[in-house]
Amino acid sequence: MISVIVPYYNEAEHLEACLRSILAQRGSAFEVICIDDGSSDASPTIVARLAKASKGRLRALKQDHQGPGAARNLGARKAKGSILAFVDADMTAAPGYLTAITAPIRAGKEHGTFVVDELMSNASNPWSRAWSLAHGLPPERRLPVDMPRRANTYRAIRRDKFLAAGGHREDRGVGEDEMDSPQLKPGLAVPGAILYHANPASASEVWLSARWSGRGRAVWVPTAEFLRLLFTHCLPRSIVAALWGALKHRSFFFAGFKLYFDAAVFTGLWQGRLFGTKAR
Repeated sequence: MISVIVPYYNEAEHLEACLRSILAQRGSAFEVICIDDGSSDASPTIVARLAKASKGRLRALKQDHQGPGAARNLGARKAKGSILAFVDADMTAAPGYLTAITAPIRAGKEHGTFVVDELMSNASNPWSRAWSLAHGLPPERRLPVDMPRRANTYRAIRRDKFLAAGGHREDRGVGEDEMDSPQLKPGLAVPGAILYHANPASASEVWLSARWSGRGRAVWVPTAEFLRLLFTHCLPRSIVAALWGALKHRSFFFAGFKLYFDAAVFTGLWQGRLFGTKAR
């Protein structure tokens, strides 16, 4: 059986669509485990309602706010399946996703697999499009088009291998799902296993997400990398990047977005470095 692990923190806007897309999957026996990472919105109520209607296929767990790595690890420890599949609460899975992403593992050929076709679910939103452009991505995608065939990241993985490798890093706010362990074979890319992912779609969402990204990196990167990140997102360099981006993308909106985005990351970097803050 496959255990689909879905951690969430204040994701009431997206969570129901996410869970319904998973529960609608066909072709594989699976359970869904939702982990509440200390939410203060209506997310737990949504999960409880869907769990009641799922006839035992969806289970709900709860922890104090510790971040996605800790939530995934809790779900993995409580899972009944021999394969774990990780889905973020602001994602939806295309039909056939679960079968496709686990096929190489079920065939006994791989320890784990990862997605290369992660597409935007809200491409029409200007904030969302600018978010992808600011990360150097095509506006319809959440991942580059030239993803490697192998990587130390996993959307699906054998449960025994995951636990033996120590699970995800709980001391990180970003990059917690990278698993560089000698016990693990690097994950295999699976084209055609499609996830749709919502980018931040408003000024407040962009600020919170970008600041969280800065905090999460600042708590664990070496000093040299921290200084490089500060330089990348400092105001003088941000102004140059904003003007260049406006010309490149023919968008005055992008110029303002880039300045705003960099200010949020820069703020998060200092917060994380000074206070160790990695809360979402």
